Amino acid sequence: MPSRVLAALLTSGLGLAGLAVGAYWLGAHPHSAPPAPPPRQPTVVAPNPTGPTRASTVPAKSVCRAFAATWVAVDTRRDSSPQDARRRAATDLGTPALQDRLTRQPKRPPEQWAQWQQHVHIQPHPQPYIGTPPPADTAEQAFAAATVARTAVGPQTRAELAPVTVYCTLTRHQGQWRVDDVDTDLGEAPA
Repeated sequence: MPSRVLAALLTSGLGLAGLAVGAYWLGAHPHSAPPAPPPRQPTVVAPNPTGPTRASTVPAKSVCRAFAATWVAVDTRRDSSPQDARRRAATDLGTPALQDRLTRQPKRPPEQWAQWQQHVHIQPHPQPYIGTPPPADTAEQAFAAATVARTAVGPQTRAELAPVTVYCTLTRHQGQWRVDDVDTDLGEAPA
């Protein structure tokens, strides 16, 4: 019976705890069966370098959702306008064409910039998009939307802001979905 306990502990992956209990049982019962062999290590198969990568299998709507969260995540400690957050989103998840369009846009703080500076930064909260479904994806183009609730967070205050819906047009760029064009329900499309 003790050898079954030891074998069960070792094969269940309890490691050192299993060895300690097994040693106790073997010491207390010198006529026990020899311990079971240690569990085998799993075989690790290297990914196929010519096959799809993890990044290329990320769904377009997940890319849009991450893009939208970055698009609205303004941080007044480092940003001079919301345009900086939008440029970060384009740099991380946009095509070179979108990055270029955003670079050419002037930095104009919105009317509520003073309020945002008092609160320090905008914390995004991606929400499920509820609206008209976008057209079906093709091999090279996809349409997605993401709604992001926002909270202005300051040292001692929090203020809920109106949610923003971000509409993304995505294209394949080097095997990955990248945002090629964007618009919001606030009319914040790049020129």
